[in-house]
Amino acid sequence: MQADGAGEAEGTGEIIYPHPYPDRVVSASRAGVTRRKVLLGAGLAGAALVGSAGLLTWFVRSHPMPMPLATDVEDKPALLTYTGHTSYVWSVAWSPNGQALASASDDQTVHVISALQGTLLATPYSRHTDSVYSVAWSSDSKRLASVSADQRLETWDAPDGYYPRDFRASSWIWSVAWSPDGRYLASGGGDRLVTIWDVVTGGSTLTYKGHKGNINALSWSPDGRSIASASSDHTTQVWSVAGGKLVRTHVAYPMAVTMRSVAWSPDGKRLAVACDNQTVQVWDAFTGDHHYVYQGHTDLVYSVAWSHDGRYLASAGDDQAVQVWDATNGEVLHTFRGHSEGVRSLSWSPDGRYLASGSWDKTVKVWSLS
Repeated sequence: MQADGAGEAEGTGEIIYPHPYPDRVVSASRAGVTRRKVLLGAGLAGAALVGSAGLLTWFVRSHPMPMPLATDVEDKPALLTYTGHTSYVWSVAWSPNGQALASASDDQTVHVISALQGTLLATPYSRHTDSVYSVAWSSDSKRLASVSADQRLETWDAPDGYYPRDFRASSWIWSVAWSPDGRYLASGGGDRLVTIWDVVTGGSTLTYKGHKGNINALSWSPDGRSIASASSDHTTQVWSVAGGKLVRTHVAYPMAVTMRSVAWSPDGKRLAVACDNQTVQVWDAFTGDHHYVYQGHTDLVYSVAWSHDGRYLASAGDDQAVQVWDATNGEVLHTFRGHSEGVRSLSWSPDGRYLASGSWDKTVKVWSLS
């Protein structure tokens, strides 16, 4: 990573809608329309179709395993409901020390509350001048970062809002993520760029230009060496922080759709992505192997989050349900209902006993998994 001055990475080397598993392609032709079918075992293994308009559709040798449709496992009501916001809640984040929850809202504020009591710990942070879309804690729980439609990334001491600092982007900013060491921040939004900021110097160190649509979500790998970015261009891209080289592009199965949320597994090997086709899909982050597709929701899925031990995934979206499922076999363990509008964000407590959700119904809820 550059220490001084901003570098740029174009994300060259892969087309915007590449085949998600290049090593499994059967055949393809870009002249006219060509079909190839290969039988492997008992069924159709794969085909490639290219139309005269140059649109390429891939059918691969092996598909991800669809998880069974979720059965309705109803759970008890929310342990806590926080009603302090006056408009949509876009983002929630549980502090790494487990003591506080931060929430970002369309009311242009960030609130910090005690995690299990729901009381405000400080006056809401109100330096933003437009909707606040995302909030994130530093790994030491001492600093918060928030991004907004006002094109600003802000950092400040939590929970009081002291020593604020702002970073300016060229468009509204939708997502923010801290590096594991707390030295850098990644942001992305309407300018289709992912920018790395040095928190100490205040300068940008790298700008990644691989996407062709808005950046909807960012996730920093646990080792700090890679970033995953989910986009409206129907891809989730993995790229190296050192130099911004594109490592892998993931496209949803069975069709390319907008990707709303992305999360690394704690072991740094897998990515879970929330998709507009009502699914959560899991890949090997670096090989591109598509592990499975979870089909538990009945509307758009906006958020996905791994538990800190990697055993469980939580997901939520426009169907107003928060679901927790076994990350290895797709078994639904909990379905929490209580929000009256779509759920936009999820965050686990560090001990894995609780889950927080933020919704367009203006509330933050905490659910107990015990």
